[in-house]
Amino acid sequence: MATVKFAAYGALKDGNPDKTQAMDVTAALQTAIDGAEFVGLVTIDNDTLGGDPAKNSKKHFAAIVNVDGQDRAFACQEGQTINFG
Repeated sequence: MATVKFAAYGALKDGNPDKTQAMDVTAALQTAIDGAEFVGLVTIDNDTLGGDPAKNSKKHFAAIVNVDGQDRAFACQEGQTINFG
């Protein structure tokens, strides 16, 4: 069982830390994990996470997920697949 505590998805426009384009995707990630065809396996992309917070930029993803009673940190780039199971 995996419970998402927090998840964010986005980018820094033109690499500028003052131009953050990100969104809270906690609920979208929980929905994706719960509905995964293969238990806990989720591809991190605009479709799965509910939109594109930073058009024309490579997005990054980070999350804290409680897996079997233990908090775990996850991170990847857009297009990668993570096993939250």
